[in-house]
Amino acid sequence: MKIDRIRLKLKTKVVTLSYAAATVYFANQKTITFKLIIIILKKWTYALVYYILALGIAKSKKSKLSLFLNDIKPSESFFNTIYKPTVSNNPTVCIIINAVNCPEKYLHNCLAGIDNKIRSISYELIVITNDRYQLPDNIKQVSPSALDKDILAKNINAKYTFLISAYHQLLNDVLANCLQFTGDFSALTSKIIFASNGLLKYAGARYENQKVILQGLYANPNDFEFNYITPVELATETLFFKTSDFFTSENLVLETDNWAESLAKLSSNLCANLNKPVYYHPLLAFATYSDKVSEVALDQDPAYLIQQSKLKNQAILVVDAVYPTPDKDSGSRRLFELIKIFKSLNLTVYFLAHEAVTTEKYYNDLVNLGIRVFKGRYHREKQFSKLAPYLPEINFAWISRPDMNEIYGGRIKQTNPHIKWIYDTVDLHFIREQRAKQISSSVSLVIDHNIDQLKEKELKLANLADYTITVTDVEKDILNQHNIENVYTIPNIHPLQNIADKNLSFNEREGLLFIGSYLHQPNIDAAFWLIKEIMPLVWQIHPHIKVYLLGSNPTKDIISLASDNVMVPGYIKDVAPYFLNSRIFVAPLRFGAGMKGKIGQSLEFGLPVISTEIGVEGMYLSDDENCMVANDTAAFAEKIIQLYDNGVLWQKIHKNSLDAIAKYSPEAVTNQLKDILF
Repeated sequence: MKIDRIRLKLKTKVVTLSYAAATVYFANQKTITFKLIIIILKKWTYALVYYILALGIAKSKKSKLSLFLNDIKPSESFFNTIYKPTVSNNPTVCIIINAVNCPEKYLHNCLAGIDNKIRSISYELIVITNDRYQLPDNIKQVSPSALDKDILAKNINAKYTFLISAYHQLLNDVLANCLQFTGDFSALTSKIIFASNGLLKYAGARYENQKVILQGLYANPNDFEFNYITPVELATETLFFKTSDFFTSENLVLETDNWAESLAKLSSNLCANLNKPVYYHPLLAFATYSDKVSEVALDQDPAYLIQQSKLKNQAILVVDAVYPTPDKDSGSRRLFELIKIFKSLNLTVYFLAHEAVTTEKYYNDLVNLGIRVFKGRYHREKQFSKLAPYLPEINFAWISRPDMNEIYGGRIKQTNPHIKWIYDTVDLHFIREQRAKQISSSVSLVIDHNIDQLKEKELKLANLADYTITVTDVEKDILNQHNIENVYTIPNIHPLQNIADKNLSFNEREGLLFIGSYLHQPNIDAAFWLIKEIMPLVWQIHPHIKVYLLGSNPTKDIISLASDNVMVPGYIKDVAPYFLNSRIFVAPLRFGAGMKGKIGQSLEFGLPVISTEIGVEGMYLSDDENCMVANDTAAFAEKIIQLYDNGVLWQKIHKNSLDAIAKYSPEAVTNQLKDILF
């Protein structure tokens, strides 16, 4: 179908090109000549090449999608040889599969898909069937005639229930995405894709003229409108809900004769009883091996949620180079926390990643927050064409970093002059580079010598934007000195950690901790200064102190620092144990700008920090009160030795650290953002 559309489009394009060529030529000539024939042949040649490439891409995409959808193909025999259920005795989710009148091979395929895709969530399985299959004992089989609440109550032991069809095959870990969704819902429903052709079958449903209409039928499942969480009127293909909501609500019946109609009624009634919406969730993705599109009729209007307010939410577009990776770098963590605050302020949040190249996890994290993410990597013009239709409904554009503001800021403002353009500096890059230039001995340090040009660009962007955001008052004052108005400080955001029952005493802790992304030159310089110059002085007094250099993307030079006393584990998913067991956090930063996330992260855990004036810049910390500060090698080593040996001083700074971080809590920053946005 898609290839036929390409053929038609190309034929039209070729005819148009030939006609255009002839028109241009005949404007100057009266007769057909050899030159005109050459022009037309060139146009046809270009079109033919384009045609071949387009067909190849289309077939390639179809082939890849087919492989993706059929990675576990239905067969009569593979059940006994491949599938081994991992049903839990203490399940979180009960998966109920309707296998009534379904060929057994599709049930086996569905079960194998569950076993293959679900990794992190415990589950139990119930199969509704009018036949008795040879299934393992821990898979319950229930007759469709025994689906009253009492029978189901005896068989369901999980907090949540997920209703699916045996024709469905999981395409991802749907249970993990169900439980990661942060919204308040009565039920969730899925994205269903035809396994036969890769087109969309279902993205929720609506009620129209006494019929249930499937949304997205035969559309491209990658289209933007089908890839964010949105409330829908009804669900028909799948349904995820809290088990207790089903049993405590009246007039809720599960029927298998017309599964789609039964789920539609159930979703409507859950929504009405709980006064909470049903959401379509694109990350609950299934392929279906049934091409049948059932007609569902309801005898009464669905009792779907009536919104309490008809006022449309304001919308904000967030732009950055890539998806936030909050577990890997400070800038991403700040942006991710900002996005969560935008959601808490009832803003509809769109997110555009200029590159959009990263692992699935970070895309999923945004979608599960309810963010409308523009997915895919395009040329700049293509990227903007995807964005442009949505700009009229957007009120704010929060754009991170100078490069992204240079690309998108003016263009967005030109398309919709009413949008408030907010330039988030993240840090003032020209300040960072000026300081870097002074540290010429830094290992593998690449310095941009065009600092004046960088400064000119950043100041120009600050003048053009409606608002400019800095992360510290120090940088705000610098911009004010250059006559930049409408500058606001929005710092890093640090939720306090719950460490009351995990907090080790001074004597139970040991070692020094440093963390940072080693794609960032200030962190590379800090690690080398620490290990090559500072620690040799410390080891003269305490030869057994170990140093842990945590952080993503360690370079070969960083890895080469490893020794008996220096650990370079690289990226660690959960860094809390390191903060809870180390005695001191060290951040010997000799250059950089903005607020240093690693300092705030350490304060969250109450871990005493030793850093430089540049390291603690803009955080209003005081030496020997809530941190320790040293700016040269000997002084830094002396501070480490002093704090490592002094339990009274350590306890004082530990306590004051927790007080110092309070001003950077999500609640405090939310109030600051309200002053800017509303």
